[in-house]
Amino acid sequence: MTFRLLALTGLNLIALTAVAALPVVLRQPEPRHRATASQGLQPHWFLVRAASGSWYLDGAAISEVALVAQLRGATNPQGVRFLPSDARSSRQVSSDLAWLRRHSRQPVWIDRLPGPL
Repeated sequence: MTFRLLALTGLNLIALTAVAALPVVLRQPEPRHRATASQGLQPHWFLVRAASGSWYLDGAAISEVALVAQLRGATNPQGVRFLPSDARSSRQVSSDLAWLRRHSRQPVWIDRLPGPL
């Protein structure tokens, strides 16, 4: 009998706490989407080097010649985020990063996608 009474009391406390917290949860502001960048601000360029050696700028395939022209021609104050393929060796990634920094007029950072290592 004591166990049933203790379990019933615990369930009542949980239910009452949930009901009491409901107004606080409902008063929370709705999440807002981030505003798009204004004309003066440009987002980062995301540059990917695939395992095959192909380059991708913001998701679109780009030749090495066009990439050099893009890096030398247009300026992006936010810089370039370099995302190397996991299949590339550290030596290849290092040389890719050095090549990018040599050809780019804007800062280049090595980056990775969020997630487990």
